[in-house]
Amino acid sequence: MKKSIFIIITIILLTISCSLFNTRDINKISDWVTIPKEGTEFIYSFSENGVEYETKSTYIISVERKDKRIIVEYTYYTDEGIPMYLIYDDEEGVFVYSADDSVDISYDFIKLKTPIEVGNEWEIYGNSSVIYEIIAIDSTRTVGAGIFNDCIVIECKVSSSKYWYSPSIGNYIYSERHSFDEFGNIMILTNELDEIK
Repeated sequence: MKKSIFIIITIILLTISCSLFNTRDINKISDWVTIPKEGTEFIYSFSENGVEYETKSTYIISVERKDKRIIVEYTYYTDEGIPMYLIYDDEEGVFVYSADDSVDISYDFIKLKTPIEVGNEWEIYGNSSVIYEIIAIDSTRTVGAGIFNDCIVIECKVSSSKYWYSPSIGNYIYSERHSFDEFGNIMILTNELDEIK
């Protein structure tokens, strides 16, 4: 009798502790992000076939919450000074890059889509033939800015490019894109988060 009570109590405690540690809802995009503070700078290095060729920064300008959306205005590193937007939209279930502070899933670049689970696929634009797929969750990736144990790994099914998104910073920490040069040689282009200020 004592042994069965002990087993039942152990099962109950394990169930409670597991539910306390896994509080992210796979259908709620905002559960998968820590919003960066205004003024945060993300410094990235860019490499081609292992040779670094430049370093650029993005800056968080403002953070705003509207209904079921979190809108982060930032400067995009390829268009210095031109504001862009990271939008985490619980209603649409998406994390998008947008040119304005609204979500248009037929136009905006969908970087992450619910449900957040391995095997989930989506078109990166409304009617695009480019499909992204979540291939790992809670993956570990080491970059110049540190070790991130919470990465969602996303793969482009067309090019086999991969992207490591870290919910703990609300942004991508590493990408590996495959392309071809003018002679048909494969190029591996990487983008790595070196520092957060």
